[in-house]
Amino acid sequence: MAKTFFLVLAAAIGLFATASSFSPEPASLVVERVPSNVTPYVLRYSTGDAYQIGADIYRVLVTEQSSGGAFTLFTESGRENLQITTHRHQRYYETFFAIRGGMTMWINEETRALQASDFATVPQNQNHSFQFTEPDTLMASFIAPGGFEKWIYNVSEPFSSEFDAPFPPDQPLPYPVDKIIAAAADGSFDITIAPDAALSHNMTNGTSNQGLPWHNRNSDLPGNPDEPYFVANNRGPKFLHRSEGQVIAPLVSRNETSGNATISIITIRRRALGSEAPLRKSSGSQVMLVLDGQLMISLAGQNESLLTGDVVFVPPDTKYSYWSDVAFTRLYVGATSGDDGLADQLMRDAEDWGFALYPST
Repeated sequence: MAKTFFLVLAAAIGLFATASSFSPEPASLVVERVPSNVTPYVLRYSTGDAYQIGADIYRVLVTEQSSGGAFTLFTESGRENLQITTHRHQRYYETFFAIRGGMTMWINEETRALQASDFATVPQNQNHSFQFTEPDTLMASFIAPGGFEKWIYNVSEPFSSEFDAPFPPDQPLPYPVDKIIAAAADGSFDITIAPDAALSHNMTNGTSNQGLPWHNRNSDLPGNPDEPYFVANNRGPKFLHRSEGQVIAPLVSRNETSGNATISIITIRRRALGSEAPLRKSSGSQVMLVLDGQLMISLAGQNESLLTGDVVFVPPDTKYSYWSDVAFTRLYVGATSGDDGLADQLMRDAEDWGFALYPST
């Protein structure tokens, strides 16, 4: 009898210990759709909701809801196509980053042929247009504040692909001219069509203005929020955080957005064996889009590996650390609010640097 009692007691104690030590695994950071609230998430390349406008596919990676109203980030992919309707925005500060392929960008009377890693920014009330010019083109657009995706939803058709194709090269839809005109007339989407705007179609060596740098020398950021500008691939300001082996190339600083946002390209070397990546947090929302290599991030109790085209969203005041386990990783990083985004933090301890890569030794 006593033996039976002790066996039952031991089993009960073991069961209690097992139950008390059990803790559920945190929910996966990887999502199939952008969340409708502000929370950390990872979205894999060419997944999530997709929308077709003419021959192009728009994928919204960060929304007004998921960023708490701070910004929208979407990609547009497609083949060479027609020039889009010239227009302007009263509220939105819009940017264009060519990831691959090529496109022509018009802003007022300035024109540039954008290749991979070229950049253009369009402040409020500037007439602009663009056109994809290569068979496989991908562009990222960071827009502040958030909400521009509502226009995409309004004028597009849902797109799905059995193979998660970036875009359907052989199945374009008619360009939705009537929807676009109606959306502009509605007034709630902040689109003003400007069909009579003067645009320059005369380019030499990829530019309409031989007096400004374009793939032949470096350029500075304008330092004010009213001036549109272009930055050629690795031809803007660059800074080296020597101890972490990271090169920060600002494309948009807080001076160009009245303190509302920054965009930078950050190039990272492999983490040294045995070293620990520093824990960070920022007062504003951040998004990282992997352009090359492999990003490792520790966020919300999980480690995730991100490859080319993957996106991670980091909410305000959320602790994270990141590093690269491969020789070379390059990120497109957007941040909003405050002066402590990732690029800002790195640049506090960085030096002027005249090169696109970190030192070899």
